[in-house]
Amino acid sequence: MESEVSFEDLITLPINKKYITNDSGIEYRVLDTSVAEVKDGIISPKKVGKTIVEMADKSGEVIKNIDLEIIDKETNFYNENIELWNSVISVTDVYDDSNDYMKNLKARQDKAVEDILKLESDNKNQRFWTDITDYASSANLTKSYRRFESLAKQVQNPYWVYYKDSDVLRLIKEGLEWEYKNNYNSDKKITSNWWDFEIGVPRAISNTFVILYEYFDKETISRYTDSIYHFVPNNNQFRVTIGNPLPTKGGNLIDMGRGKMIAAFLREDNTILKYQHLYLRIVLIKLLKTEIV
Repeated sequence: MESEVSFEDLITLPINKKYITNDSGIEYRVLDTSVAEVKDGIISPKKVGKTIVEMADKSGEVIKNIDLEIIDKETNFYNENIELWNSVISVTDVYDDSNDYMKNLKARQDKAVEDILKLESDNKNQRFWTDITDYASSANLTKSYRRFESLAKQVQNPYWVYYKDSDVLRLIKEGLEWEYKNNYNSDKKITSNWWDFEIGVPRAISNTFVILYEYFDKETISRYTDSIYHFVPNNNQFRVTIGNPLPTKGGNLIDMGRGKMIAAFLREDNTILKYQHLYLRIVLIKLLKTEIV
C-alpha cells in the first residue's frame, strides 16, 4: 500500500478557496503577502494576483519554489446548491450553546473525533487506521470514509474543539488520497457488500467535499468522485460493475441518487444532474400516489 507526500508544482486558487499544503514538515512562505498568506500550513488568498511560494526544510534552506495564482471567485448555480446542502448536513447555523441537548451532542461529537484521531496509524505503508486491517470486508471502507466526514464536520464547526485545525485538515487530505490509491478507485472491484461501494462510500465522499468545499479544487474533487461514477454508472440499477445488475427501488434508489447528485453538483455536471433529478422525481411521484391507510 502507498503512502508518500508529493511536492506541489503549481497552486491555482479561486479567491474564495483555501489550500491545504501537502507536507507538514515543510515550511511554506508566500513572498507577496498582499496576494495570499500562509498560516499553519493553510494558504489563504487575499486578492487576485500571482506570487511565489517558497518551500523550506527544517534548517530553513529553500528546496523549491512554487508558482501561486489567485483567480476570481467561483459563484454559480452549483456552488449555491453545495452551500445549501452543507447547511443541511453541518447545521452550524442553528447551534445553541444554551440548549442542553445540543451541548451534550457537541460533547459526544468532540469525544468521538478525539477517539478517531487516536486511531491514525504511524505506519501508513501498511494501514491508515490502526483498527482497520481487513478491507476485504467492505464495511471497513465505509467506516473509514465516514471518519473523514466526521472530521470534516468538526473542523468546519466554530463551536467544536478542532475548528479550522490544520493538522486535522491535513489528515483528511492525506486519508482521502490514501483510500483512493489503495481501496476505492476505478481499477478496483466490489468486494463483500455492494452497498458500501455504491451508497455508503459515495455518500461519505460527497458530504466530505461539500463540507470542505473551500479547501479542494475542481481537479481534486473530480479525481476522487470519478470512483463514484465508476461504481454507480446508472443509479436505477445496483451491482452494475459486478455483472449481475438488479433494478434499484425505494430507499436504495434515493440513497444512490442523492450521492450521485451531490457528486454531480461538485463536478458541475449538468447532464448527470438532469438524469438524477428524473429518477428522484419518479420516486417522489410514486410516494405521493401511495395511499396512506
